[in-house]
Amino acid sequence: MRKIPLKKRMEVLRLYFEGLSYDEISRKAKVSKGSVVNIVRELREGKYPEFEDLSEIVDELRSLAVEINKNKISVAQAVLGIKFYEKLQKLGIEPKALESYIKMCKSLSPEFVRTAVRLYLLERKFGKRYEEILEEFEKKTSKLEKICSEIKALEERKTNLEIDLKKLEERKALEIAKIEELIKGAESLQRIGVEKVCRLSTFVEEFEKLGYSADELAKIARFADKRDRLIKENLRLRNDLNMLAAENRGILAAKVILETRTVAISCQFCGGSILCRLPTIFELFDAMKRNTTYSVRCPFCYFMNYFTPRDVLASIGWAILYYASI
Repeated sequence: MRKIPLKKRMEVLRLYFEGLSYDEISRKAKVSKGSVVNIVRELREGKYPEFEDLSEIVDELRSLAVEINKNKISVAQAVLGIKFYEKLQKLGIEPKALESYIKMCKSLSPEFVRTAVRLYLLERKFGKRYEEILEEFEKKTSKLEKICSEIKALEERKTNLEIDLKKLEERKALEIAKIEELIKGAESLQRIGVEKVCRLSTFVEEFEKLGYSADELAKIARFADKRDRLIKENLRLRNDLNMLAAENRGILAAKVILETRTVAISCQFCGGSILCRLPTIFELFDAMKRNTTYSVRCPFCYFMNYFTPRDVLASIGWAILYYASI
């Protein structure tokens, strides 16, 4: 029997490890099927030093090669599949469940997928879970709603106080008219010689002689006292109204800033007012974490200003304090 050259035997083994059948190996290597069988047997027996370390896993390698060949994939594709399998293992996904995951992803709308990606990016940006971001947003929204409710309540209170003040001023005008009439009578008494009010009995007698009664004198005293109280109450109400108006101006200034999303900041060079876009609370938090600044060019001197998030917050506070104090 003619001995097959080593090069030909290596070719047979290569085709064997590529997963080809014995008939295909015989046809491609141009040797008999029996020779193919003998060469493979010699491989298993360890007669090829080149494959000495593989003698115990020859069948496994052959099975793998057959599967690769049967599925018509390359070795590079098989390696990619192994990496994909390792990734699934890290994610805790079993291969048998992969098909159901794929079907589920196909059933999802593109909008849902885009939303999920945006949610993932949002969580990475703020370093918080979606539930925490949502909870913080709801707290801020609730606080804003509370402020709006307080503004509405203050406006209603202001309207009611203005109505009450108008009524009090009308009452005051009527009372003052009555008191002035009574004061004229008291002044007439003083002009005709009443010098010592402490001598009550003599004064009352003289008062009655002039055609007035003691009841009218007591009424004058009550009206004078009532007039003083009304004047004090009027001053107190005016002070309360001024304070409420100042508070309302400050709250309205905050409301305008929140609705227009703009705040005026002084130019660092010329001092002119620059309208700066108000960042969202999330943008401010992110800028404070990163120590970033906002660049705004002055429309008057064209100087490029750089403001920190704290500069923006301080401008909001100064605007509210300014409008609350004028």
